[in-house]
Amino acid sequence: MNILIINHYAGSKFHGMEFRHFYLSKELIKKGHDVMIVAADYSHVRTNNPNIKDTSYKIESIDGINYLWIKTPKYKSNSILRILNIIVFNIKLLILSNKIIKLFNPDKVISSSTYTLDIWPSHHLAKKANCDLVYEIHDLWPLSPIEIGGYSKRHPYIMLIQAAEDFAYKNSDSIISILPNVSNYLQLKKYPLEKLHIVQNGIDKSILDKTDLVHEETLNQIKAIKRNSSFIVGYIGSHGKPNALDDLLHSACMLRNHDISFVLIGNGMEKNFLMELSQNMKLKNTYFIDPIPKETVVGTLKNFDVAYIGWKKHPIYKFGISPNKIFDYMISETPIIHAAERENDIIDKAECGITVNPESPEEISNAILKIKNEDQSAIDRMGKNGKKYALKNHSYKHLSELFIKAIS
Repeated sequence: MNILIINHYAGSKFHGMEFRHFYLSKELIKKGHDVMIVAADYSHVRTNNPNIKDTSYKIESIDGINYLWIKTPKYKSNSILRILNIIVFNIKLLILSNKIIKLFNPDKVISSSTYTLDIWPSHHLAKKANCDLVYEIHDLWPLSPIEIGGYSKRHPYIMLIQAAEDFAYKNSDSIISILPNVSNYLQLKKYPLEKLHIVQNGIDKSILDKTDLVHEETLNQIKAIKRNSSFIVGYIGSHGKPNALDDLLHSACMLRNHDISFVLIGNGMEKNFLMELSQNMKLKNTYFIDPIPKETVVGTLKNFDVAYIGWKKHPIYKFGISPNKIFDYMISETPIIHAAERENDIIDKAECGITVNPESPEEISNAILKIKNEDQSAIDRMGKNGKKYALKNHSYKHLSELFIKAIS
């Protein structure tokens, strides 16, 4: 099959996030399929963006995957320029539809951008190519910006996204969801369940060859912290509101008289706020470290005694979560404290840590102390459980088989 994946924010091993379709495509190619990924040339989630100068698009091959980068305006955060970036991408995708069909002749068109608006040019392209249209759900839009961002249902942009979502569910031949509990959402919205297939995020097994890679400077910082503290709670990832790192800092405050340090590695819109919060609470047991290369994340996590992943308390999370970083945590064999709603919780399923209620620093603190006081054999068992579960259920080889079944 020729599989065309349209994902505004898609990345690669050279560009950084998002990685899902890069790893998935590598496995699809091994199974004899051809893949083209269409993405914007500028995305705020990538570490590096492709360089397009005077053309409206650029084609390149990465590990056998055909990428078609569409030139779009640069932007910062959620400014008006980001909306312009989205509009330009979708208009150009529509204009380039004949060119894409001529270049690739797709058998399946996958519409997979978070914000749903590219379902219309994707549908147009699939109709012209006389092939199936597949809608892939990442986050639930417009529900996410309504519940998390505080937008009104009557906001013109929200109404537009809602129209796109309705169109997607009605006109797609298949629906794939990264979120494990999304069937509950489809039932609430009276969308068709018979089209739905669950294909979550996962891990590329090549990561197993890199689990000892570390960022030398960061490792030295952690070693220095260990000289003053025998137990380290660590976090690696984005520092945004949804990551609930303020709850972790409040736990650090509660445990300030214990032999426990807290290390937060990464960057994001909330980092300055978190550093000020730590300063205001006079936390001497908390350390902020710059972002590290993705290939060193697992090796760095192995230097923590426990790893933290948190979420805020939002009804939207009852439909499931599937963050990529959770699999890095599991592969590292580090026990995990997961502050999240318990609907279909992967940490509970894998028995690789402790899940506590979101927005509860006291429960986070108690979980940290519980793991700190566990026998080493129990801690090792938690770590091994996580790795075993991730490799069995979330390798991209396994997920690619589910993906092919979903679109066939």
